[in-house]
Amino acid sequence: MAGLRRDHQEDFEKALLQRNRSVDEFAISVTPEQIVPAGAVAGPLTSTVTITEQSSKISRTYTIQNSVTYGPAGEPVPWVKEFLRELDGGVFK
Repeated sequence: MAGLRRDHQEDFEKALLQRNRSVDEFAISVTPEQIVPAGAVAGPLTSTVTITEQSSKISRTYTIQNSVTYGPAGEPVPWVKEFLRELDGGVFK
């Protein structure tokens, strides 16, 4: 998972394991960090991660705001929580 921070990768892998899913079921593509302009002022550093389920080719893209402070210890990072809502909701087969 080149380009994905280690803590993000660990959250993703742990979440899949808890659902009896394998990382090998998904292709992961990460865009590099970039400053997103908000009007004339630069916004936060962001990256995007695209998760594609290998078997169905269903794909979703999530935004990683690298400057955001995350929630309580033990909770996955926000994009992983969003991915899990979609996984649990049946978006990925």
